[in-house]
Amino acid sequence: MRQQNKILNQDKINKIIKRIAFQIHEKNQNESEIFLIGIYKNGYILSELI
Repeated sequence: MRQQNKILNQDKINKIIKRIAFQIHEKNQNESEIFLIGIYKNGYILSELI
């Protein structure tokens, strides 16, 4: 059986997602709308979290 290594825990993932959201906001703060497009399935989930 092959051992799996966990690269990031849930807390680190949440911090990364929050930082991505802040960066998107910082770079687009003068825009009236921002559209995030996520490729089905996991990309969609990520765009919803952001």
